[in-house]
This record gives sequence, C-alpha cells and structure tokens, in this order.
Amino acid sequence: MVSLLENTNIEFASPFRYRTHVEEKKVICRLLARRVIKDNQALFIDPSTTTAYLPNYLSERQNVKVITDNLQFAIAANQMTNLNLFLLVVRYGLIPIHYWVIIQFKILRCLDRS
Repeated sequence: MVSLLENTNIEFASPFRYRTHVEEKKVICRLLARRVIKDNQALFIDPSTTTAYLPNYLSERQNVKVITDNLQFAIAANQMTNLNLFLLVVRYGLIPIHYWVIIQFKILRCLDRS
C-alpha cells in the first residue's frame, strides 16, 4: 500500500526504508529479473532501496551491463562475473552539466566496446 506523508514533509532515512516492506521489494526484484531483464542488456539502476535487492535475482542473466549510483546494489553485485558493473560517483554534490555530458559519452563508449 502506498500512502502520502503528512504535511510534516519528512523523508525517512535510507537505512529505515531499506528495512521496510522487504518481502514486497524482493518480489518486485524477482519479477524484474525473470520477466523484464534479459541477457545482453544495459541497465541503469537508480539509488532506490528496492533495487538494492536486485543482485540476488540476477545470477541467471548473462552479460548484463549495469550503470548505477546505488552503493548497496554495487556492493552486492561486485563479485558477480555475469554483470559488467559501472558505478557513478559524485564527490562534491551535483556535477555541472558539461561534466555530466562527458561522463555519459565515456560510459556509452565503454558500452559500445563490449
């Protein structure tokens, strides 16, 4: 069940969100891995707490390129030989747009080479 927060405008911290609705998140990830994600695909995995559970269900996929800024996902997927993992890291807040274009170009070049 999805519900809106009250007018307090508070967003719960990631460790709290990571531990809530765990079974539902695992079901979503299992369905994504079985029905949506295919071999030889390139994916961007967002930093949500749901996608942090996805590596557990990707062991049967082959040659999947994953670009992510989700540290939990990257830690879990780091030793998976069937994934080509690219971790986006921003050191000091937001990257100026011209740097982001350069980073995107380099990522696309890497994906084209493999």
